[in-house]
Amino acid sequence: MSPNNDWVDRLIDWFKGVEPAGRLPATSKQLKLMKETFDYNKMPWNIRDYINAYNNGSSFNKETGMFTFTPISDNPVRIFTDATPPVEMLKTILDSKKLQVIGDKQLLNVKAYNPKNEIIKVIDASNSKKALSDWQDYQNILRFIGNMARTEYKDLSILVTVYKPDIDKVQEYFKNHFPDEAARIKVAQMVKGVNEYEETNVQFVLAGIHLHHEQAAQEAWELKNICNFWATIKKRDKIKNDFPLPSNSDSLRKPIPVRVNQLLDDGSAYLCEYPELKDYVPEPYWEGLADEKAIGETQQSIRLRFKDNKPKVIWFWSWRYLPGILFTKITTESECFSQFTVGS
Repeated sequence: MSPNNDWVDRLIDWFKGVEPAGRLPATSKQLKLMKETFDYNKMPWNIRDYINAYNNGSSFNKETGMFTFTPISDNPVRIFTDATPPVEMLKTILDSKKLQVIGDKQLLNVKAYNPKNEIIKVIDASNSKKALSDWQDYQNILRFIGNMARTEYKDLSILVTVYKPDIDKVQEYFKNHFPDEAARIKVAQMVKGVNEYEETNVQFVLAGIHLHHEQAAQEAWELKNICNFWATIKKRDKIKNDFPLPSNSDSLRKPIPVRVNQLLDDGSAYLCEYPELKDYVPEPYWEGLADEKAIGETQQSIRLRFKDNKPKVIWFWSWRYLPGILFTKITTESECFSQFTVGS
């Protein structure tokens, strides 16, 4: 190999897991000749992408390929309006400890938009796929919703947010058991970034953004890659970051009491804790940041529902703690189900 082509050896070492060092001095003439060879053999041309990734300090994992990260330009003032990621995650992504955060301690008071607004939390329930896998338990919830549509919400339109695979059977349930109310009950899937609530007065949230162990570990791996990207540029020590294979991606979770920010009659907020009920959150730091981001996405979707002054009601069927939301009412599944007889 010609000395002028020693960058090829460095690129090959990179493919084997060696960390990038410096830049690859590939010339336009060299790349043109290589591309002609790739085209002749009908191979996809991606060498330039690999060179750019190497020169940017990205790592190449033999099992997963390369991780690329393009930082935001370092302007004197940068303004972010997304309230989804936690502050510590932004500090990692931006490699900056100096962030001025506005509104991070403010709680959403839905009654400030309209005094008739309600956001109700069912504290002993979960809207995860695993929790809703028992069809009998699922039907108990749907029976309650149907009865509410028949009584308290008899003149209102209702949205039931579910996971996509459940749409057909939930729709069929309402048609069979609540035929008179089924036309007012819209069943839609949980999709991030889609605001279906505008068309209805009431929403029951039976789906949510939940990270299972492998998803949390994957996001943690990506965050640590970004941290190491900056470490390469700033010549700092890198942190250990093994790719989370299924065999070792089961991150530890710790139990914490179920907590709710409740809106009191005088307009103040009170943090309620229920030690007898447990939520489980990732214990490792990086997985915890990923979980906080999922919570932020859930809160953001709720904020969007109350963007105008039309009266609205949301039933949040989950014990997960939403630190930026004030709930107007707290209840339990048993209290809900006891309002109607089984044969209703």
